[in-house]
Amino acid sequence: MLLAAPDHALGGEDVLPLLAREDYVDLHPGWGARDCADRAFGEFGVTRRVALQVNDVYTLLDLVHRRMGVAVVPRPVVDKPQAAGLRSVPLPSDTRWRVALATPRGAKPSAATRAFVDLLRGEHPIDDFDS
Repeated sequence: MLLAAPDHALGGEDVLPLLAREDYVDLHPGWGARDCADRAFGEFGVTRRVALQVNDVYTLLDLVHRRMGVAVVPRPVVDKPQAAGLRSVPLPSDTRWRVALATPRGAKPSAATRAFVDLLRGEHPIDDFDS
């Protein structure tokens, strides 16, 4: 998802040609969300201009609110209360996250582990996990 200030011009059917003109606020390389965005833009054939790099999602959202740039974020970030009022634009890609969960063999998953798996199952199919 692309997040922008509420009055930003992005939107509509053909957003790809506009993406290269934008300044981006992003997380530092190595963050999963950043790596996924870099991969998606590579698929689009678009080179991004990352103007600001931050260490947390809340600062990223604040900078987008202040019109310092737009941001590419996973769907759960769009749903955060701090993103209220920002314009969200779906990107024309089926970019997916791969989430891996490792637990000790033979150990019964903790309540926290089971709750995390249930949260993931609400959004994505999960294979090979016995709770």
